[in-house]
Amino acid sequence: MLAAYFEKTGPPDVLQVGHLPDPTVADDDVLIAGRYAAVNPIDCYLRSGSVPANLPRPYVPGSDLAGVVVAVGPKVHDLAVGDRVWTTLQGFAGRQGTMCQRFACPRSEVYRLPECVEFRTAAAVGLVGMTAFIGLVEKARLATNERLVIRGGSGAVGLAAIQIAKILGAQVVASAGSPEKALACRQAGADHVIDYHAAPWFETIREIFPDGVDVVWDATRSPDLVGACQILRFCGRVVLMAGREAQAILPVGPFYTKEQQILGLMAPLASPESKDRGAIALSRWMERESLRLPIAAEFPLDQIAAAHRLQESATIEGSATIVGKIVVCLPDG
Repeated sequence: MLAAYFEKTGPPDVLQVGHLPDPTVADDDVLIAGRYAAVNPIDCYLRSGSVPANLPRPYVPGSDLAGVVVAVGPKVHDLAVGDRVWTTLQGFAGRQGTMCQRFACPRSEVYRLPECVEFRTAAAVGLVGMTAFIGLVEKARLATNERLVIRGGSGAVGLAAIQIAKILGAQVVASAGSPEKALACRQAGADHVIDYHAAPWFETIREIFPDGVDVVWDATRSPDLVGACQILRFCGRVVLMAGREAQAILPVGPFYTKEQQILGLMAPLASPESKDRGAIALSRWMERESLRLPIAAEFPLDQIAAAHRLQESATIEGSATIVGKIVVCLPDG
């Protein structure tokens, strides 16, 4: 099969496209012929070596995949050849990723794709949609009419979180740093969009909601717990999903006297039950067209290095602007 892979960490040019052996199919596995995969920031971190990991070599990056079943193991009885499916949260913990023509994974991690949903839509939603679902529904328990602030609302996870929060009936304030990104947040359904360059974000939030908010979702690499504690109501929650090297200041007094919570979010570590609930909800919302991620760019597999360069320049270097997801069209074969 054709696959994108690297033998050593480094810049995007370490990525190669070539033939690797087809994966073996275990008793409870499903073999998928990939149609679309997606590029995520974690792919760049692993490829560059900035996030150390014990990876197989060669290593195929990628978390998301949508395609068609081409084989199933003897213990799989509820999926058949030809079924449309999607999967996400792959390529972690020493496992190979999805940027390839053929991908095998356990049946428990394969989800049916409604007929009306395009493959590239499912690939774009996968990781970011599952992250947003687990953070908002399973972790923060966001409820109808609660108030949610999303720092980093125009990122792919932020855009998914805006849409899911609105589906849940919450009020949403998103922060963005440019008119283009602000527009994306509004199109995703945010009730209010603030320019974080204009004033301290928490001061602007206080003008919108003088009596505070219920949840702060911080998708930035510099979480602001001081600001969050100033606007969170009693039993307010902070969801953290970024900022590996950050050393945030926590105002302990306001935090514990209002019984607030900080919730760390690492979607691949979620329970199988949480992932199943997320997959059911995401498939339903994609089918109803209430959850969509804009496609910022599409590349063929043989341009995977260019796809990584674009992702890296946007989310790591800050030298490019993308709104939405980068997807990769996988060749037939």
